[in-house]
Amino acid sequence: MPTDNGRRIRRGADARFFAERLRRVLCLDVFALCLGLCYGRMVRSGRFAVPCVFRALTGLKCPACGVTGLCLALLEGDARGAFGCNPALLCLLPAFACVGAVAQARWTLRRSPTLTRGMRRLLTALYGVLLCYGVARSLPGAPFV
Repeated sequence: MPTDNGRRIRRGADARFFAERLRRVLCLDVFALCLGLCYGRMVRSGRFAVPCVFRALTGLKCPACGVTGLCLALLEGDARGAFGCNPALLCLLPAFACVGAVAQARWTLRRSPTLTRGMRRLLTALYGVLLCYGVARSLPGAPFV
């Protein structure tokens, strides 16, 4: 019988548990995708858009300003337009997607919602880059978007 870290795997119970977790993860992913697509349709039609609270209060762009435009441009296949909305986030998007995929896989396969030390360090570095970008884009005369 196969083992996992020295333990015997009970096929029936573990398979059902895995299938239930996988179903939950996929349902949440599909729900988030549908929610994002519905929000995109509302923004494109001009009916609704969530304003940036940070920008409304300070007049400065936050590190996430331009995310809606970036997502809409990516849905249209316009990489240049997406880069113009938020270049830092567009460049970091694959790394964030990988961290999310690993977190979902760990939760589904190992029943562990925690990230490894390396993944936490990577997330800290990614957030640090976004924070530096947010500060740099708010400087007077900054050539950033």
